[in-house]
Parts: sequence; C-alpha cells; structure tokens
Amino acid sequence: MRVVNKTKKIVLYNPNPLSKYRLSVQAPLALLAISKILDKEGYDIRIISHCLYEDPVREALKQCENALCLGITCMTGYQITDGLNVAKLVRQKYPELPIVWGGWHPSMETKQTLESPYVDIIVRGQGERAFAELIHCLEEGRPLNETLGISYKENNEIINNPDRPLEDNLNGLPSLPYHLIDVKKCLYSTEYGSRTINYVSSYGCPFRCSFCEEQVVSKRRWWGLNAKKVADDVEWLIKNYGIDAVAFHDSNFFVDKERVKQFCEELINRNLKINWGNANGRSRQLLSFKDDLWKLMRESGLRLILTGAESGFQETLDFINKDLTVKETIDLAKKCHEYGIKVIFSFFVGVPWDSDYNKSEKLIKEEFEHTLELIDKLISMDRRHRIIISLFTPYPGSTLFYKSVECGFKPPRNFEDWGNFLLEQKTTPWITNDVAKKVEILTTYIFFFMDSDSYGWVSSRIKNRFIRLFFKIFFGIFERMAQARWKRRFFGFPIDYKLYSFARKHGAIFGISQS
Repeated sequence: MRVVNKTKKIVLYNPNPLSKYRLSVQAPLALLAISKILDKEGYDIRIISHCLYEDPVREALKQCENALCLGITCMTGYQITDGLNVAKLVRQKYPELPIVWGGWHPSMETKQTLESPYVDIIVRGQGERAFAELIHCLEEGRPLNETLGISYKENNEIINNPDRPLEDNLNGLPSLPYHLIDVKKCLYSTEYGSRTINYVSSYGCPFRCSFCEEQVVSKRRWWGLNAKKVADDVEWLIKNYGIDAVAFHDSNFFVDKERVKQFCEELINRNLKINWGNANGRSRQLLSFKDDLWKLMRESGLRLILTGAESGFQETLDFINKDLTVKETIDLAKKCHEYGIKVIFSFFVGVPWDSDYNKSEKLIKEEFEHTLELIDKLISMDRRHRIIISLFTPYPGSTLFYKSVECGFKPPRNFEDWGNFLLEQKTTPWITNDVAKKVEILTTYIFFFMDSDSYGWVSSRIKNRFIRLFFKIFFGIFERMAQARWKRRFFGFPIDYKLYSFARKHGAIFGISQS
C-alpha cells in the first residue's frame, strides 16, 4: 500500500454502539488499547468518540488531513452503520488514506468486511502489537505481507496473513493511555458511583458457551494483568481524574481467584476509597469462593456483578454448553443479597432448537415461561437486581451461528447490512413475533422500572433541574404501570411502553446519556 505521507498522526474513530439519538458516555477502551504501544513511541494519536466531540464526524474529517490512516473499531450492529458513514466521507475527501478496521465483527467476518470499498485493512483479534507493526509499515512504505494478524486488499485480491500468537503477558504492555482523551467527558453515573470510569483488566475467557464468539477469538484462553498493576491503574485514575468507581469490562473478571483476592487486598491496604462493579463472572465460579473472600470483595468496594444466567430452562443451559444449573443462579442471587452486592442477570430466549419450527416454537414457549419464573424469584429476593433479556442472536464465529444457518437463518449478505443486525430485534425465523414483542417490552421497559436503583442513576445524569423534575413525575407513573404489567404478565395495549420508548430513544435530546 502506498505511503500517504511521513507524519506520525493516527486518527481513530469509535462508532456509536447505540443509535443516532442515544449517546454512549464511556471511554473507548478498544482504541485506547491499540494506542498503548504507539503512544509510547511518540505517535500523535487523535481519538474521536461521540461523547468527546459535539460533531464527531466533522472532527474525523478534519483530523484525517495529513494522517497515516483512519482506524475504526466495531462490533456487530449499529457501530458498523456509524463507522461506514465516516469511512465513506473520508474516502471521498481523502481517497488515498488507508482505512483500517478492527474489533469483533471484522475479526469474525473478515472476507465479507474486506469486500466493502470502505475497508482496506483489518486487524484481527488482539490488536496492540499488530496495529503498531501495521503503522510502522504504512509510515515507512514497507509491504504488509510480514505483519501477522492482519488481512488486506492488494490488486483486488484479499490477503490473509497468518494469525498472530496471542500475547499472554499483558503486564508487558503499557497501561491504557487515558491521557489521550478528555476523561471528564467519559465519566458517568452508576448505582455505585457518580464518577465511574470503564476499564479492562484481562483478555479472553476459558469457557465453552456455544453462543459466544469469545472462544473463537481467544481460543478459550484467559490472561490478565496482575493485581498490583490493576490497583496501580485504579489509584492513578483516582489521583488524576477524581473517579469514585470503576466499571470492569472484562469478558470474565473472576477467572483467577487468587488475583481477585490480591486485588481486593491491594485496594484495602492502600486505603483507596473506590467502588467497583460491572465485573463479569459465572455463577458456579463465584459460588466456589469462600465467605472470607466474599467479605473481602465487599470490603474492598465490590458493589455489582454481571452474570450470564441465560435461561431458567435447564434444557437450554445444556443445549448452549453453559455448564450451569438454574439452582446455581438462584444460589448466586442469595449469596450476593447476603453481602449487599447487586447482580445484573442477563437472559435470552429463542435458541435454534430444530429446523422443524413447530417443534422449536413449543420449546421456545417452554423456555420463556421457565425463564420468567426464574426472573420472578430473583426479583423477589432483591428489587435491586436488574434483569436483561434479549432474543437469541446468532453472532458470526459462534458455534450456534452455524447451527442457526442449518435451521434456516439467513445472515446478512454484506458488511453494510450487518449494521441493522441488532440484539433487540428479531433476526431468526423460528422466533414468533409474539415472543419478540414480549421480550422487547420486558427488557427495555418493565425490567428497567422493576430495578429499584434505576431512578437514582438515571436522574443523576440529567443536568437540567426542570427536566429532572419532569423525569421524576414521569418515572413514578410509569413505574407503577410497569409493575402492574409484570404482576399480571400483561403485554397488550402497550401505549405506555410506546411513550416510554420514544423518550428513551431520544434520550440525548432530553439531556440523558447512556452508559
């Protein structure tokens, strides 16, 4: 690929994961990660995200002048749509500028992604060193054939270089370079902190869930920063940005029990007044922790755990290789309630049981009923527990993606169409419209109001006091209606839901950000 210039400027764009109406306020961790090495080498890195600029698209076009490349990260869904919008404008204005994509979706659907005229190069999987080496090649005008872990187009041919060995010593890499962004614009309110920052401390997951892409990307391996390094980063964030909470975005934070223990001890011994949460873990794994470790986690500031309960139907858990029982989900809820730790339980319905849709419809109805029964038990234990339920979505690379294709699922035919492939929408033919509508009402409306913490953390994001007062009135009315719907399992005549959906969709207009 021809060298554009000899400057050391790199432009990185973080597409909005939500929609043009809803603003995500979080630090762009993927872009910070691939900047680790290059920042230390003195490159001029410009990170652009929707929470950082009033007009991020205009900013991207402005910054791409005299840049080495434009880098875009994306997951399956709306990030593709937003990223392509920017890539098209950049290609029009700077036709010779290399456009590099990375992230989950390009790593899984490499060939189809590269077929887009707005994609020149893909960094597959773990990208810190691969992207750094790619930048060196672009800057020096060297061929790309020796850079492991990338794919690219040359003379209208797609070339896939060999995979790059996974780097299991994360401690050998620099810390996330938060100084490259305006951190105060990425702080947000949660149930456990008014100045929360997102952070990642590990890579991969060793488990075998058949709906997840992680086992393909990380090859069922896990490795993390050591406890001291994580505590050092947290302490630095406290001193430099005044954070009071950390949201961990690890695929599985609790894999190494000893690391968890040492991390908690580091926070306590340093007298760091910090809450931490959003930490992802499995019920069976967490239930193996002794009471002394649970006490230590609570004392160190653990306030919220995220766990994939997935289903209240044991047959579904076995079908997806979850290695979990329904009873273990209930036991985790009890344990967390005992220690005052909130849990976000995520569920889905509609796995590809069989190519016989009548058989699948019957099983989906059964799994849905069992799941609602389990959710009722979880909420009854603690109104602070939050429920997320979605429709099963076949993501590229997962085992169940290929099973779904066998059962009649038709994947999008091009990269652009994957931008309309959203978790909250029906994407498979065996899920009925009735189930899809019920799931939509439950997850976006009823369960939001069933969570007793919702009002506090959402209202704290509203800066205008008049809008906050209106929100308080609005919330009280809709909370009572949502609770009544849940009690009666009534989903008909959803006028209240439609009003709420409009307000939620246009939250940014009303001054409400999304984390």
